[in-house]
Amino acid sequence: MHIILHQPEIPANTGNIGRTCVATGTSLHLIEPLGFRLNEKEIKRAGMDYWEHLDVTRYVNFEEFKEKHPGAKIWMATTKAKHSYTDVSFGPDLASFCNFLIDIHGQHEHQSLMRVSEHRKFLDSFAGLDEKVEEFTALYSNLVAKRRNLDELLSDDKTRAQKIDVLTFSVKEIEDAKLKKGEDRELEDEEKRLSSFEKLYEDIDSICQTLEGSMGRIMVELPGIKEPERVRKLLQGSANLEFWETFDAKEITPLLASADSRAREALMGTVKDTVKAEAAEAVAEKTLSAKDSLTAKLKGESVDAKSDANIEKAKKEHPLLSVLMPNQSGRGCIVGYADYKDTADVNRILGMKEVKAVLPRDLKLMWGVAAADFDKTGHVFELYAIRSTERNGRAPLEGDVVTDATDTYDEYHRPAVSMSMNTEGARRWAQLTKQNINKAIAIVLDNYVYSAPNVINEITGGNSSLSLVTSNF
Repeated sequence: MHIILHQPEIPANTGNIGRTCVATGTSLHLIEPLGFRLNEKEIKRAGMDYWEHLDVTRYVNFEEFKEKHPGAKIWMATTKAKHSYTDVSFGPDLASFCNFLIDIHGQHEHQSLMRVSEHRKFLDSFAGLDEKVEEFTALYSNLVAKRRNLDELLSDDKTRAQKIDVLTFSVKEIEDAKLKKGEDRELEDEEKRLSSFEKLYEDIDSICQTLEGSMGRIMVELPGIKEPERVRKLLQGSANLEFWETFDAKEITPLLASADSRAREALMGTVKDTVKAEAAEAVAEKTLSAKDSLTAKLKGESVDAKSDANIEKAKKEHPLLSVLMPNQSGRGCIVGYADYKDTADVNRILGMKEVKAVLPRDLKLMWGVAAADFDKTGHVFELYAIRSTERNGRAPLEGDVVTDATDTYDEYHRPAVSMSMNTEGARRWAQLTKQNINKAIAIVLDNYVYSAPNVINEITGGNSSLSLVTSNF
């Protein structure tokens, strides 16, 4: 018997029929044009690895088939026929084969034939290899069990070797530490003293609240304390760690000129409508001289008495820009620089309501905790532009989400802090870093900026390493 497909269009159906032909030793004839290529992946997937064993012949048209098979008895089947194949009287061999096809191609059973495992079962059963297959399956299961036992033994040896390495390293660390006799007792005493500081602070705070208004000072004696300055900082410290979004300098520096004008008008108590050309040139000359003098201070160069006099004159015309040099590059979140002696004047001017009116309402300005890196004299400090995005005016992320923090060093051997956050902190930290890619996030402690690293990508998991100098996340 031969199977003929006239102009088939669906590759999956052709593959299924081809697989059945391989299983039954039947030849397949394909009459073109075909609706697919024989090497198409759908045919290979449907025919699986049996397609190469299929006896298949292709014909240009039906006439070519009839020429090569003259006198062939052909039974044609189509979904558009008016009669069922059960109405036809086939020969005995063909009828039994058709019954066999009906048995294995029931309403749902044909779907199982698409699985490779079913192909193998069918062929093994057809070849009478059921007993050998069972024997092979048992042997293979035994082999898998023995391999599993061997892997467990090898894993135990590997784990044992790892433990030995860890213990060896620990012993070496102990030997390198060169511990002294009685040192553990000293450490225990130090730990007890440190553990009592928190309780001591609570007691002192309670006493202060009780005596508030009746006494101005409380004298505390701590017998046996070897580091009183350290204790003082521990008792007084109430650090508030915050993570803030920032403005780019190019968004704020253009507004400083307007802020300077508003400050001058407020300090002079009047608004001038017009200025003569000669007076304007004189003011410009004074301002330029004042800026040169401030630049010299920022560079650590000496400033003569004449320059000081120019600065004092310029302060009347430019009260802000004479003491604050804007960041002309516009890069980063640093908007300006000032001598440490002038930071109070800058704060006073920026705090004026007339000046605040020309600045963004969500802008906070904070000083860096230490002098600028480029200033060797330690006199020049940086002013950071902080963006307040929360309705309550607080930072979007605070230190209460930090569960652990340890001091370490970054890849450039600079001091850094490695920190871990709780679940809520990790979620908010990931959101904050995702929203500020290629922008800086300011690390603020007690309203002073310690670092403002640039976000490279989103940070998930709640684990971060923060360099104590400006860098990147």
